[in-house]
Amino acid sequence: MDTAYHLVDPASEKPDVQTSTIQIQSLSIAPKRKSKRQLGSVIHILTHVVGFLWIAPIVTLLVLNFKNHVIGASIWCPRGKCNAQAYGDNAIATANKLDGEDHNILGALQFVAKGLEVWFMVVATSLVYDVALFLAKSNGGLPIGYLFTHLEFGDIRNLINPLLWTSPIPHGSLMPSKPSGTLKLYLFTMLAASLTILTNLMGPATAVLVLPTLQWVDTSHKPNQVFGSLAASGSPRGDTVFPGCNDTQLLTRNYSCTSEVYGPSMDNWLSQTLSSTAQAEQDYGAMLAGTSQEGTVEFTLNASRNGDLFWIPNRQVLRSLSSDLQDLASYVSGDLQANGTRSQKQPSYNNSLETVLQREGPSIGVAADCFNGTLTALTLATNKQVRCLSGWTPTSDTSGYEDSTYTKCFRYGTGWGGANQVAGFYLGDADKKADESYVQVYSSDKATAFNSTTDFGSQIQRCMEESAKDCDWDHIFETSIDPILANATTNPLVTEYGNPSYGSSTVWCDAIAYSAFPTYTLNTASSANPLSLVSLNQLPSATDKNFNTTPIAISPDWVLAAWSVANNGTVDRSREIGKELARVAPYVFEPFNETAPYPEQWEFSFIHMYTLAQSLSFISYDYSDDQASLSAAAKDKSQPVLTTWATLRVWAYGLSGRTPKLGVAVSILGCVCVLLRLILAVSLRIKHEHGVVELFVAALEHQPSQEFEDLHDEAKMAKVRYVIQDGHGRPKLVSERAYSGGLSGGLQTP
Repeated sequence: MDTAYHLVDPASEKPDVQTSTIQIQSLSIAPKRKSKRQLGSVIHILTHVVGFLWIAPIVTLLVLNFKNHVIGASIWCPRGKCNAQAYGDNAIATANKLDGEDHNILGALQFVAKGLEVWFMVVATSLVYDVALFLAKSNGGLPIGYLFTHLEFGDIRNLINPLLWTSPIPHGSLMPSKPSGTLKLYLFTMLAASLTILTNLMGPATAVLVLPTLQWVDTSHKPNQVFGSLAASGSPRGDTVFPGCNDTQLLTRNYSCTSEVYGPSMDNWLSQTLSSTAQAEQDYGAMLAGTSQEGTVEFTLNASRNGDLFWIPNRQVLRSLSSDLQDLASYVSGDLQANGTRSQKQPSYNNSLETVLQREGPSIGVAADCFNGTLTALTLATNKQVRCLSGWTPTSDTSGYEDSTYTKCFRYGTGWGGANQVAGFYLGDADKKADESYVQVYSSDKATAFNSTTDFGSQIQRCMEESAKDCDWDHIFETSIDPILANATTNPLVTEYGNPSYGSSTVWCDAIAYSAFPTYTLNTASSANPLSLVSLNQLPSATDKNFNTTPIAISPDWVLAAWSVANNGTVDRSREIGKELARVAPYVFEPFNETAPYPEQWEFSFIHMYTLAQSLSFISYDYSDDQASLSAAAKDKSQPVLTTWATLRVWAYGLSGRTPKLGVAVSILGCVCVLLRLILAVSLRIKHEHGVVELFVAALEHQPSQEFEDLHDEAKMAKVRYVIQDGHGRPKLVSERAYSGGLSGGLQTP
């Protein structure tokens, strides 16, 4: 045995020690690297799950908005129950309480919208980062200008950053070995630019979807009646029109029976209007229309858009609307019905801030005006008469003829056939009719007109100057006149106001009536509509394309009913309407001065207009409301089906307007981005292996290998492409040319 001591060369032993150390380190690092990769995979999967879950609240919001989901009287309505008590004693206090809660919840929902925006920003950042890493690991590499795009794309200024648009373009000696990579980079550029726009729009988009708005929402339209016909050309019949009148009175044309209810109504309506004329003469004053009552509601005249027609609500429809209002009050309070049963509460009505009742129904519009002229009466036979009145100036619905003055002739009497009727009454003392003012109302099926320059070929002017009986009056009234004036000569309702002391001088008023089916609207909130005033919506104008331009015939008996007088009876001057008409009568027979008219002449026009409105409001209509008729009319559409519904003031979601629709488009694109990230991760097997810090460290450790030689411009340096390799669990940046063997020496591996 050699027991001598030998010196050991340290150099000869060192490699063995280093080898052992490396082996030990490798053995210890391997499980850590594996554990780190597993943790990274779990985190990567969780980011996809969390990103995918962003779709859930967005889809929920989209559904709520597409379905126009109604929340109720307040934003915070658990299970849709928050009674606004609109008809209760504490309605205002309850409304204030709900308003305060709504402001708090709207503020909280702003934070929810911001959270959804930040959530999407995380998803979009991950998408850009994943795609950038995928490109960096592919053969084409990633320009250094795109290395931190995921941190910059959220800034809207990124869109005007030249590096975003020029980095994919190779520069001179930096031409990539595989040009196909350039196309991928351009696609990445478009992705980054699109996400820049999308992320900056996502905040407002989510806010629009998250925040409900205070809206008017319609309940379902319920078919209620199948319209039959208006009783305009016939006399009033039945107790449904005038409950205080019996059949005998109506058949004998004695309408004084309407005085108990509608006599004071007419007087009051007229008094309101005439009292407003005095206000109109004051500084900053204005003429306001008076109102009339029917049941539990009030109404007034409604004008079409251009003021060519005045539309009068129908009292039969107003009575139905009054019934709707009573039902509503019963619904929201649960009061006892007439049959003794408690009505079922309607959640949709209780759970609203305001309720507007709406009902379709007939209405009559009229173009009316009064003139001062001379009367010429022609009796062709005992049952055939012609009356001609001078001074007619066509009204605004005959545009182009306002400055022309005509004599208007109309026929009446049973011998003409058609709807030709007459009625009249006196004003003053019943025992002195011969000395009193009179009112005569004529309903004629045909009229014609002429002046000193034209009679439209009817030859009526010659007949007026010569023997009237020798003329062909059928030809005269059948001769077509100017189309613009044609409507004004079909079914006119002419009212003459005269007095024996004025001879043939007559004040006469011409009216042409039309029918339509507007929507009757009643806002039931006492704070917004304390008078329960009904308005008419969707009123047609005489110039509308779909307007029925055929005038309807009006029986003069409806005018008798408005004055509450029998045919050939007398209206006592003690009544307000008689007193006012007697007051203005001496002035109306004076020539009308356009520049300085007597106030009484204007007041006379109001008296006539409002008595005419009262007449037209009475006109009844027949209908059927059984289910069989409603179903049949809905199928063949031969008759109008009148519907009812309510419009509720509630908090609701919806897509009314352009802004919500833009929000929907942005949100859907956001969902597409979330799905795109998931699809790319699965199809391309993108793994989130390296963090931002690791990439930054790799960039610091990288030793350039001639790729930046002679490059002093930022834009050119940003075009240099790098490939990311895995260097023992850490990313390593390698020049794309070196990776492909483009530089001398090839790739130096560790």
